[in-house]
Amino acid sequence: MQLCVDVALIALAERGDAVPSTLAEAFDLLAKPPGLSAETALRMRRAVGFRNIAVHAYQQIDWAIVWSVLTKHLDDFRAFTREVLELCK
Repeated sequence: MQLCVDVALIALAERGDAVPSTLAEAFDLLAKPPGLSAETALRMRRAVGFRNIAVHAYQQIDWAIVWSVLTKHLDDFRAFTREVLELCK
């Protein structure tokens, strides 16, 4: 997830966009045309929320959620990668 955040911040800097106030906001800003789809931006925002829980232990980690991310949501990261690569063309 952190790599996706870093890529989003670099893409925003390359476009000359504003600096986001939160990591999740980076994906909202990147969704402005031409940018990520609204669906991908939302999924990345949710991933940031989970990242915050996992990294900062804001609450106890639910290992069922970890398993779900690993088994059902890897396509979210693939979609992000595809869309960012399209922006780089």
